[in-house]
Amino acid sequence: MPAPFDTTPNLPPPLVSVIVRSMDRPSLAQALQSVIQQSHRPIELVLVNAKGQAHADMPVQVADLMLRQVAAEDGQPLPRARAAQLGLQAASGEWALFLDDDDELMPDHLSRLVQAGLQHAEAPAVYADVDMGCRVEGVWQLQHRFAADFDPVRLLFENYLPIHAVLFRREVALRHARFDADFDLFEDWDFWLQLAQVGAFVRVPGVSARYMATPVAGRSDVFEDSPAARTARERLFEKWRQRLSPGLYAQALQRLQSLHRQAGQQQAELMDLRRGHAEQAAVLQARESELADYAPRLAAREDELASARLQREAQQMILTAREQELRNALAAIEAQRELLAHRERESREGVEYASSLRETLAHREREIADATQQLADLRSALAAGQQTLIQRDLELASSRAELATLHAEKPLQALARTLRSKNKPHATRT
Repeated sequence: MPAPFDTTPNLPPPLVSVIVRSMDRPSLAQALQSVIQQSHRPIELVLVNAKGQAHADMPVQVADLMLRQVAAEDGQPLPRARAAQLGLQAASGEWALFLDDDDELMPDHLSRLVQAGLQHAEAPAVYADVDMGCRVEGVWQLQHRFAADFDPVRLLFENYLPIHAVLFRREVALRHARFDADFDLFEDWDFWLQLAQVGAFVRVPGVSARYMATPVAGRSDVFEDSPAARTARERLFEKWRQRLSPGLYAQALQRLQSLHRQAGQQQAELMDLRRGHAEQAAVLQARESELADYAPRLAAREDELASARLQREAQQMILTAREQELRNALAAIEAQRELLAHRERESREGVEYASSLRETLAHREREIADATQQLADLRSALAAGQQTLIQRDLELASSRAELATLHAEKPLQALARTLRSKNKPHATRT
């Protein structure tokens, strides 16, 4: 097992150098913006002018990033491998990551990888999963996902590590790996093979970067089978065939044998499937012949079915009409019920009103009887009063007569009457 690298705990976050080989494409601004938006700090941005003297100025402000711009001394364009090596030598971070000027990082890409690197002191590199695709009218279209565990044998015949997926220790890379100027295609694959000789890479599951493919081709150089790609693969395989250790060479051959056996087994299964398909095709043809015989009867059945459907539709129309009539009758009955209920309410209210009138009439009759009695009493009292008044009138008339008599008497007569009255014995007036 390789010795662990120096990862002293409780230190400030390490400096990460992001190396961008730029051909001054329009996508450069978006790529740099994805670096600026990283949650990890500090970051050193190393911009390598691979286009040459015609490269434009920086398309964005790099905010708090440390910027280092690199170009060829003669101002000429740089091949891919030479541009990568120049950027790596110019970087100063403890960790480094390459980013092509048409790819993008998600905001947590560096922070996830740095944390994994600090936790795995023995690993020369860590890598995340990457989505490959393109934007169609602003909508991301996924075409492939690079999400494989580290396999050094598989890496011998397939590059499954996009260049911006891998964060590696810069000093380790400078000591043990170098971009081969003989490769202007698959130079990153060759670089990963060199770095993998130091130790196993650590995968950090989860997508945190995007590999931009052209909408037309929609494929990475990893999957291309063009003449240039085939030539580059042959040269890469020849280079690493000479470098393979006996053990790794044996593993590669065993893997090849296993894949060959799997391919043979799958080929046999495919032949079985093809035979089964041929048998099913024969059965299907026989069934089709039988179906051809059934076709006239089926047509007749279809005619009968069509006629039955017409009858059913007619009956359905009649049924619909009957249902409508029934709904109308039910609605009329309901209206009559409501009218009857209304009449019953009116009748109850009339009865209640008549009862109220009877009570009022009885009350008025009692009042009339009381008034009649009072009137009779008043009449009796009036008759008694009149009788008394007549008596008083008689007494008054008598008094007036006596008074008139007294007025008519002469003094001597009055005196004699007075004397006579005094001499009379007292009598009680009744």
